[in-house]
Amino acid sequence: MVWCRREKLAEPGSVWWASSHLGAVHGFVNRDETVLLTSGRAADNRSRVGFARLLPGGAGADVYRLKYDSEPILAPEGRGTFWSDGLTYPSPLGNLASGRPDLLFTGWKRGRNKSFANQLGIARFSEVEAKWVPDPSPLFPSWAYGTGSASSLDDSGEIIAVTAFEEPLVDSRGFLPQYSVRWATRLRNGNYEMGERISGVPHGNGISVAKPSFLRIGGIQFAWFSVREGRDYRVVGGDIRDGKFNATHALGLLPGREYWESNSVSYLHCWQDCEIVRGVYAGNGYGKEGLGVVSWSVSDLLAAIEGAPC
Repeated sequence: MVWCRREKLAEPGSVWWASSHLGAVHGFVNRDETVLLTSGRAADNRSRVGFARLLPGGAGADVYRLKYDSEPILAPEGRGTFWSDGLTYPSPLGNLASGRPDLLFTGWKRGRNKSFANQLGIARFSEVEAKWVPDPSPLFPSWAYGTGSASSLDDSGEIIAVTAFEEPLVDSRGFLPQYSVRWATRLRNGNYEMGERISGVPHGNGISVAKPSFLRIGGIQFAWFSVREGRDYRVVGGDIRDGKFNATHALGLLPGREYWESNSVSYLHCWQDCEIVRGVYAGNGYGKEGLGVVSWSVSDLLAAIEGAPC
């Protein structure tokens, strides 16, 4: 592994809307501060989206703490919406440091027998209401089994990677969900058209894949995906070449030794801050036991892709 620092960042409970779970993040540098677009679950078991600030923790330059905004920017609404029980996996379709771009999110609502339905949506900033407002319809309403998390390949928002639920697998192990990650391209009317599965990303045989994340440095497009084979998630990392994902073991993230991340790590998102790349990820239980932060140098990141020793 090329990670040069790895530590716990936060636990649930510092703000009411993230009192139960701390969810997926999208980090960016805005002037002299690092901001996280993030999600959390409250005591009512519903998830919301809001902002947090990554602040020095006082014990050293690379030790941090999170300060959450007191109120979320997106919250569940009436029973007729596809996000009636929560919104999670936020990801911008542009640069949050320089404006208020549209936001991707996964809306979910409960079904029968403890089931739930996920649909990918877009929230757009309303100058009149001075807030982000979700579109009433999901982004891919005709995708039969639902859609999950998504991320834009870059700040243009022209191409996104979408977690798509496929026809479930039923075998001797029982009912197994099937996931794929697919490219989707923005059309002239602003909608997106679902495309081919991203080659190289694990899929099939009951494997779950979630939360694509991208970072471009120079001519290299880095990528990370959360993958579950069995009960627990891990993160696979690598780069995208000619539309294909090429995994690199050194860029992955496996469960650690600490109690809060000993079983599962997921939802890693990375961003560049000068010559350092930082990443935030969820620990056990999709963030129920907290978030972690990792960092490493840009030079080590590039060397890992090039196959040089790290």
